[in-house]
Amino acid sequence: MNHYVQVDHQAQKLGHLLGFLKELSGQRIIIFFATCASVDYHHLALKTLLESENNSKQVWKLHGKINQKKRTKIYQEFKSEDKQEGQLGFNNLLITTDLAARGIDIPDVDWII
Repeated sequence: MNHYVQVDHQAQKLGHLLGFLKELSGQRIIIFFATCASVDYHHLALKTLLESENNSKQVWKLHGKINQKKRTKIYQEFKSEDKQEGQLGFNNLLITTDLAARGIDIPDVDWII
């Protein structure tokens, strides 16, 4: 099933994304961005905004400028982190470039954005 939200102004995108993420319960989510810089920015922004809510959420970032050993570790952590059904807000969030779309297998992903 596909969903979409029409955002009238560019400045509203982050707020809509944050609101959507806060509504999810015990979900595993992957968000794709076009550039490494965009991944870095959104990782920091979402991690900071979500931690300010005092929620125990995991937020990872993955892109081609991270060395292979660290990328493998991040991938394994995201893949193995348990989903916690019923917990308010999402449980696992991976922010990545299309690097993660190239042949990796992550089971039980609930949302791809």
